[in-house]
Amino acid sequence: LVESNGFDLLAMGRPEGPGCYCFANTILRACVDQIGRNYSYIVIDCEAGLEHLSRRTAGDLDLLLVLSDPSLRSLDTAARVLQLVEELHTKVARKAFAFTRVEDSIPADLLRAARERGLPEPLTIPEDPEVRELDLNGRPLVGVTAQSPCLRAVRAIAEAAGLL
Repeated sequence: LVESNGFDLLAMGRPEGPGCYCFANTILRACVDQIGRNYSYIVIDCEAGLEHLSRRTAGDLDLLLVLSDPSLRSLDTAARVLQLVEELHTKVARKAFAFTRVEDSIPADLLRAARERGLPEPLTIPEDPEVRELDLNGRPLVGVTAQSPCLRAVRAIAEAAGLL
């Protein structure tokens, strides 16, 4: 746990042996359950995939924001995430879906594919040279300026979700 100005960060541990994250997930879930009461908001940034949902690391959710880059493969994963949430009967108050790294607009065929898969109306987070530069140099994204298009889009999503 790293405490900082404005937010704290709890990083998930690594497995003790090859393959299984069972113990690390159990510890993470226990930490979130125990210290989560001390925070107004808890953001769990999961790797792409389904493991955190199937292991119920996150528990019940006020907001599930599923992100996808503008590709069919990523879109299929996003749809599978929402399907798994339903199958596991995870309580989710609100669901949102956003395409990230959008350069101009979302191609019509990708929007149609999102609708066909039952995804919520997609929000967009634009490709941002400032974010790309920070990421390229291994610098934390909290260093992004207030003028960042990406930051403005994420802020708008948080406001629409009632988080700000």
